[in-house]
Parts: sequence; structure tokens; C-alpha cells
Amino acid sequence: VKVTTVFDFDGNDYFGPYNNRETAGKMVEIIDRTYQLRECTLKEFTKKRKCYLADIRRCLAPCVKENFREDYRNELDKVYEFLSGHNQEAVNRLLYKMKELSLKQKYEEAAEIRDTVNLILEQLHKSSILAEPVNKANVLIKIEGNAGIDYILLLEGKVYLKNNIVDDNDNFDTAIEDYFAGSIKLDHALNERDLEQIKILLSWLVKNKEKVKVYYLKEFTDTVNLFTSMQRI
Repeated sequence: VKVTTVFDFDGNDYFGPYNNRETAGKMVEIIDRTYQLRECTLKEFTKKRKCYLADIRRCLAPCVKENFREDYRNELDKVYEFLSGHNQEAVNRLLYKMKELSLKQKYEEAAEIRDTVNLILEQLHKSSILAEPVNKANVLIKIEGNAGIDYILLLEGKVYLKNNIVDDNDNFDTAIEDYFAGSIKLDHALNERDLEQIKILLSWLVKNKEKVKVYYLKEFTDTVNLFTSMQRI
């Protein structure tokens, strides 16, 4: 897990956007303190030598373990949950560690855990705008501004505008209907134009967070159900 200011369709998963680099850095700090993913570079990892992070149970040490994939995948899944806004598991895990250290009279280490819990609570209102990886998100973004209400549909890297007067090929209504019908054409080749559009969208979302509300399509059964729920809210 690392902080980046670059977004690309390169096979990696990108969470965000965050308000600033400091907030993103705090999230990585929490992950490093709470979960046991490796923090070393690929060059260090390939040396196959265990480091001190494994000794203090901050890393699962995949560099030296033969059968590590299942445990590491489980830990990675928990990190994904945390980045998706599910914070309670992380807090519970840390509180258990803090209690364990206190019983062993390791008060200084327990205090460090306490500081991490406080850091999580401090960061809750600064979490990312999207609770799914940007490149995999299937969301409808409702925008309320002085000009009225508009919608943006984001389907796994493809951006559709509700009232797009520039390009009729980006058919918003067809795309959302295809999603719920299970016939969405995700085989389209994401190109430089798509990349540029999503970069503009992410930049705009960071600056206008208070104007948007995000609806996750997986929580609805069809278009009617989605828009009815939105009107009810």
C-alpha cells in the first residue's frame, strides 16, 4: 500500500480520492500499524531475509514463509475493507492488542496502539469519497449545485454524464440499464480519453466533496429502485 498522485489503468487498485496527500499518508500509516502487510521494496523482498517487522508482528513475513498466500490474502482483504470505510474491525483488533500489551505491562507499546486508535477516529471524517477502488467502482454520483441537479455514472473506469451535450456516444441511460440487466459492455477498451475523463472527475470531486452524494449500484436491484431511493433520501 502506498500513496500516489498518479492514476492509471495499469492493473493496480486505486482508493480515493482523498482531500490531500497528508490525509492519504495518515491512512497508510494506520494500515502499517494495524495490519501485517509487507512494507519493504520489491528489491528487499526478493532477498528472502526476514526483517524486524516480522519479529514485532507487523508483517506476516511472506519473504521467508512457503505457504503464506492464504493468510496474506486474508490480511489484504481486511485492508480493502478498511479502505472501503469499514473501520470497526481495525479498532477491535487494535484494542485487543492494547489489552494484551497492558497485561504484559508493556505500557509504552500499549500507548502507541492507543495513539493509532485515536488516529483512526480522527481520520473517519476525512475518508475517501469512494468506498470502492476507483478503477472498479460502479457508482452513480448525484451533484447538487446552483444550476440544479446532475448525475455522473462511473462504471469500472468509464465515465458517463447524464446531460452530455458534447458526445452522444456516452449514453448514460443505456449504460445504467445495461448494468442492471447484466449486459453491461465492460469489454470496451479503456483509452486515453477515458483516463483523462476520470482524472478530471477525481480532481473535481476532491474540490466539491460537499456537493455530491454517492450511490453504490450493488445496493440496488434496478434503475427504478435506485432513483426511487434517491428521491426518498
